[in-house]
Amino acid sequence: MFLSAVSCSVHAQVNEREVFNISSDYDLLIKKIEKQTLHTEMTEFDMFLSDISKVRAEERISVKLPDSPQEELSAQELYKLRSRGVLMVGSFYDCGKCDNMHTAINATAIVLTEDGLCLTNYHVFASTGLGGAADTTMLKKHVYISDIDGNIFPIQEVLTYSETGDVAIFKINPKNIRLSPIPLGEDAMVASTVHAISHPKGKELYYYSKGTVARNSTDAKNPLRERMYVSCEYAVGSSGGPILDNNGNLVGIVSTTRPLYTSAKEPMHLQMILRGIVPVKTIKALIY
Repeated sequence: MFLSAVSCSVHAQVNEREVFNISSDYDLLIKKIEKQTLHTEMTEFDMFLSDISKVRAEERISVKLPDSPQEELSAQELYKLRSRGVLMVGSFYDCGKCDNMHTAINATAIVLTEDGLCLTNYHVFASTGLGGAADTTMLKKHVYISDIDGNIFPIQEVLTYSETGDVAIFKINPKNIRLSPIPLGEDAMVASTVHAISHPKGKELYYYSKGTVARNSTDAKNPLRERMYVSCEYAVGSSGGPILDNNGNLVGIVSTTRPLYTSAKEPMHLQMILRGIVPVKTIKALIY
């Protein structure tokens, strides 16, 4: 299951032991975003479709990334520092049932550079035309990126993507705001401690969860299909969220969940959930 949220109806899924409170209350943050959507430039889906159709899949791009720190952080330090580099992928849309426009948080994204280079999953943007697939029901919508302070940024362009790797690198206009990038780390080994920050269901914003790397899959024929599996908690809306090492470096991004049941037929009892992560080497394969 891919994990971008597309419904404007959301339900909380909270593990209180793993939540660090953000400075802004959810309702206050959303109200700030909604107010800005009325006065801020956003990216129209039809224009996005036109621009995105010109992007070449898996084309490598030149990027100057920040250095990766080697000093270990406490979980609290890591969350405080890296949550500022975690973004919300939102939409401003007409539901067709009333006269109002609505705001929804659909997925998660990551800041790569101070000047607005960002990262999310391929499937987050897939319905807007990546790879030639377009959901025409979305043409009346606008898409935007928002940060933890509720600032809204228009998407300027998608620079490259990989459907197989489930990665999309794009550029936003940060205006006069200095963004906080998350440095790239190295591939995480099995049993390594990792941390996730994301937006489950589009409402549990900046949800923190700690876990370990449970497995690393390999694919000799196509390394872009390789995935890392972790025990961190996340859900729909978490797509594109960072998986971090103890130094706060990016080692992967949230991609999928896959439930395992006792049987393929009723009665079906859930036994465990496999949580698939795009490893950082897939991101590095698209940049130089």
